[in-house]
Amino acid sequence: MDRAMTRSFHQIACENDMLSATVDAGTSTTALLIVSGGNEIRSGAHSGMAALALRIANQGFPVLRYDRRGIGESSGDNQGFRGSAAEIAAAVQYLRQTQPHVKSVLAFGNCDAATALALFGPEAGLDGYILANPWVIEASNEPDTAEPTMSAGAIRARYWDRIKIRKRSSISYPERSISENCSKVLNRPPERKKIARFPCACATRSPPWKRIH
Repeated sequence: MDRAMTRSFHQIACENDMLSATVDAGTSTTALLIVSGGNEIRSGAHSGMAALALRIANQGFPVLRYDRRGIGESSGDNQGFRGSAAEIAAAVQYLRQTQPHVKSVLAFGNCDAATALALFGPEAGLDGYILANPWVIEASNEPDTAEPTMSAGAIRARYWDRIKIRKRSSISYPERSISENCSKVLNRPPERKKIARFPCACATRSPPWKRIH
C-alpha cells in the first residue's frame, strides 16, 4: 500500500482553537487514536508515533494523531495532560465523522497521555484503551522543592514492588514491540478490546519520590 496516497493532514476544531492532525486511512471498522505523551508533537520522539501509525495502518486500521493545543502546529495554550479532555473528545468525534465505516475507536497513549486517556476517555466515547507506562501521581504534603525522605534505592524497590503487582493483573507482552502490542489488541474480538496496560519499571527523577512513569 502506498502511504503517500492514504496519509492526509487535517484541522480539528477544539473549542476556540484548531488541532493539527494526521490521518492514515484504513478499511477496518476498528480505528486507533494515538495520543502523544508530554509535550511531544504528533509524530512522536524521533518520528516514533508516525512510524507506529504507519505499521498499524498497513494492517488496515485507520489511525489518527494530533498535536495538543499549544503544541506543534495546533493553536491555543498548552494546558498539559490534565487539561486535555477537550482535545481527546474532539479527536474521537472527528475520527468517527470522517471515517463513517468505523464502529469502534481504541486509543493508545504513553506516559501522561495514558493517564489522560484513563481520566477522560470514557466521556470522549472511546471503546477501549492501550495504556503504556501511565504517569502516576501520589498525593503528598511535601512541596516539590523538598528533599526526598527516602533513598534512591528504597524508592526503586518500593515502586518495583507496585509495578510487579500491577503487571500480574495486566495484559502485558514485554517481548513484543509497541506496534505488535497495539496490533494484538486491535485484532481482538470486540468484547476483549476494552483495556490493555503495558507497565514499565522506569522511575522518573522530577522529583523521584512523587512520580513514576
